[in-house]
Amino acid sequence: MNARSLRQIVILGADVTAWLAAVALARRLKGHGLDILVMGKKAGNERQVISTSPAAGKFHRRIGIDDRALLRDGGGAYSLGTQYSDWAAPAHRYFHTFTPPGRMLHAVEFHHFVNYLRHHGIHAAYDSYSAAAHAAQLGRFTEAGSAGQPPLAFGLQLDVANYEACLRAQAEALGVRYLEATVVSASVCARSGHVQHLLLETGEEMPADFVFDCGNELSSLMRDHLGVGFVDWSDWLPCDRAVVALEMHHEETPAYRSLTRTANGWITRESLPRIHRHALHYASDLTDEQSVIAELVEKTGIAPSTPIATHRIPRPGCLDRFWRGNCLALGNAAGYSGDFAVSGLHLAQSGVLRWLELFPDRNCDPLLAAEYNRAFSDEMERVRDVHWLHVSTAHRESPFWDAASAATLPESLQYRLDVFERTGILPVYEADSVSQEAWISLLIGMDRWPERWDPLVELQELDAIDDELRRIAVVAEGVARAMPGHDDTLSRIGQSDTTTAQLANGLG
Repeated sequence: MNARSLRQIVILGADVTAWLAAVALARRLKGHGLDILVMGKKAGNERQVISTSPAAGKFHRRIGIDDRALLRDGGGAYSLGTQYSDWAAPAHRYFHTFTPPGRMLHAVEFHHFVNYLRHHGIHAAYDSYSAAAHAAQLGRFTEAGSAGQPPLAFGLQLDVANYEACLRAQAEALGVRYLEATVVSASVCARSGHVQHLLLETGEEMPADFVFDCGNELSSLMRDHLGVGFVDWSDWLPCDRAVVALEMHHEETPAYRSLTRTANGWITRESLPRIHRHALHYASDLTDEQSVIAELVEKTGIAPSTPIATHRIPRPGCLDRFWRGNCLALGNAAGYSGDFAVSGLHLAQSGVLRWLELFPDRNCDPLLAAEYNRAFSDEMERVRDVHWLHVSTAHRESPFWDAASAATLPESLQYRLDVFERTGILPVYEADSVSQEAWISLLIGMDRWPERWDPLVELQELDAIDDELRRIAVVAEGVARAMPGHDDTLSRIGQSDTTTAQLANGLG
C-alpha cells in the first residue's frame, strides 16, 4: 500500500446487491489493507424470490460461495431457463433454456436446418430438440450429465432473504463491517468532483476513498450531488407497478421460471420447494389495480383470498454515467430495464467485476471511469434491446400492448432483427450478456423465423436432414427421461423438509 492506495470503501445499501459487492471486493482485495463498510437500512420484509443465470454460478465460485450449500441451507431450487406462455400468440408456449437446442451440424448452425425443414412443410417445435426443455417439462433435473450427454447449463431460484444472509455471513467473515445508517447528503470537492464525506442522518460525517451506491432506487448520490443525468427507457418498457402473490404448492418444484403474457402486462413466476411467487407487471396509467388483481387470480389459479401486495417498479432507464469521480452505481442504483432474460443481479455482478479489473487508486484516473462507462453503457443497451424484444414481439390485443408497441425500436435492435430475419445470421456485439444461441432461441421461440437459411444446408438431402433432426429430438427427450426428479436432486444435496417447511411458514 502506498499513499495513493484506497483505504476505505463505503457501500451504500443493505440488500443483496450491496452484500454481493462486499463479498467480491473483500475476497479479491484481501491483503490490500482495505476497510470495507456496508452502510444502509434494510427496507421491508416481503418474501422475494430471484432467478439467476449460469453466470451467477461462475460469480459464486469466484467469491467462494457453494451453490449447493445455497440451495441446501436456503431452500432454493434449480432453473433450466424460462417457459413463455401466450407470448407470440394465444396458447403458444415454448421453453427458452440456458442450454440451446440441437447442435452444429456439418459446420452449419442448427437453426438453419430447422428453418429449411419448416420451409418444406416439416414442422417441429424448436425446443423439442432441447434436453433442457424436455427436462423442465418433465420435472427432471441433475447437475451431472445424463445418458452419456454433457451436463446442462443451469441457474438458481433463490429466496432473497436467505441469499442475502449467506452473502452477509461471507462478507463479515472476510472483515467487512456493517453500519445501520441513512445518508442524507454528501460533501463534494469542487476541484476534483470527488465525494469527501457522506453526511448521515445522525449528523455524523463518514469519510470514504470510494463509494459504491447499491441502493434499490436510482442513485440520488450520483444525480443530485455529482450531476449525472438519466436516460429514460419508459417508452419501451411502460410497467411501473407489480401485484405480487405467494402461493403454497405441493407438486414437483418447477426447475424453470415462467413468463405469461396477459392483457395488462405479464406475469412472472419463480418457484421454491412449496412456494410459488407470482408477480403481474403492469402500467398504472393504463388500468386499475383491482382489474390487475382479478387478472392475476384468473391466470394463476390462486385462491381469491390469497394476500396480494402492490410493489412499485423502478423507472426503466439508466444513468448516463455509472462511475463519476470516486463513486460508482450498481444494481438498481445504476438503472433498470426489466428482468426478462438478464437480471439486475447479473448486471451488478458484471459491474463489480469490471471495476475490479480497472481497480483505481485514490486519484480515480478519469480514463478508468471513462472506460468503465463506455463498456457498461454498451452492456446496458444490449440488455435493453433483448428486453425490448420481448415487449415488441408479444401478441397485442389491449391498450397496454398498443402503447408498448408504439415506441420506435432502438436502432441497434432494429438492425439485429433486420439482419436475422432476412439472412438467418445474427449479428454479435462485444457487450452482449445474452449469447448468440440464446438470442436465436428467443427469436424463433417468438415465431420470428428468418426468410432464408445457410446455403450449405442444401448440400444435404432433405430426408437425411429430417431423419437426423428426428434422432436429435428423440435423444433429447431420452436424456431428460433418464434424469432424476428435480425434488429428488434437491434431497440428494441435503435439502431437508424442515428447511422448506420453514420457508413455507411465512405464508401463514
